[in-house]
Amino acid sequence: MTARDSWKNLANRLPKTPDAIGKRCAADGCGETKGISYEKPLCWDHWKEFDRLLISECERCHWFDWNVGEVTEESLCFDCVGRERRVDAPVPMYAHGPVEIRVRYLYILKLAGGKWYVGQTNALELRLKEHIDGRTPSTMGKEPKLVWYQKWGGQYDELIEEEDMLTRVALENPRAIARMVEEWQKLQRLVDLKA
Repeated sequence: MTARDSWKNLANRLPKTPDAIGKRCAADGCGETKGISYEKPLCWDHWKEFDRLLISECERCHWFDWNVGEVTEESLCFDCVGRERRVDAPVPMYAHGPVEIRVRYLYILKLAGGKWYVGQTNALELRLKEHIDGRTPSTMGKEPKLVWYQKWGGQYDELIEEEDMLTRVALENPRAIARMVEEWQKLQRLVDLKA
């Protein structure tokens, strides 16, 4: 039995009901009640899955479920996809406050001596301050300077892969990173801040 199958079996034991709204996690099949409110409809584990783009909010019922693809340009859960084909008793709409995915950044620091440091964070300004204040062992005492960053909109696992790839390039071919940084900085210099 796969993890997906076991989650769907759990979902069969925990139906979407009006009395569950605001009292248990909005992830389909989750029975977690701790800390659930209108403003915080997902438990910590399911919020992390949402933040990693593994589950998404159904456009119709507003419960959260595994991504099942696009149906009529809407992101629908399994139940709502099934209702496209049949007319049943409707599943209750889960009313909740906005649930936002954290913005992530991939970044490159230039260190004293010409070495590169590649990292990723969801708080670029705070993370840079940690580097500058010497609170990161790998950059401590190496005068780190932010020279490149990219806002990341893809899946978290892809971000980690990209970070690993750039780290390998920085070690094996530092000139490639230097060219990438120079091209990015050239574009930044074109911005007219007085406009």
